[in-house]
Amino acid sequence: MMDNAIAERQRIRDWLLPHMKGGKPKAFTKDQYRLLAVSELGPCSKAAFGDAWISAIGMLNGKNHWW
Repeated sequence: MMDNAIAERQRIRDWLLPHMKGGKPKAFTKDQYRLLAVSELGPCSKAAFGDAWISAIGMLNGKNHWW
C-alpha cells in the first residue's frame, strides 16, 4: 500500500514539473492545478497532490512564486 502512495506522488510530481520548469509563471492556483491533474491523471488525494507539489518545488530549488 505504501508503494502505491509513493507511486501516486511521483506520478503527480512528474506531471507538475513540466508546468513549473523553465521559469514558467504560475498560471493557476494550487487547487486549480490539482483539478487539472485530476482531469488528466484521474483521481488523486489532496494529501498526495500536496506532497507532490512540495517535492516538485524542491526539485526547482524552491522557486518562491510556486508556493
